[in-house]
Amino acid sequence: MLRQLQFAENQKAKWDRLIDQRDEAIAQLDT
Repeated sequence: MLRQLQFAENQKAKWDRLIDQRDEAIAQLDT
């Protein structure tokens, strides 16, 4: 149970980072 929770947290953090990187790239294109 705890391991599954940690895995879900890791996946969420990874996606958050990917979305942040995508947003930064889009922001740079807009300038």
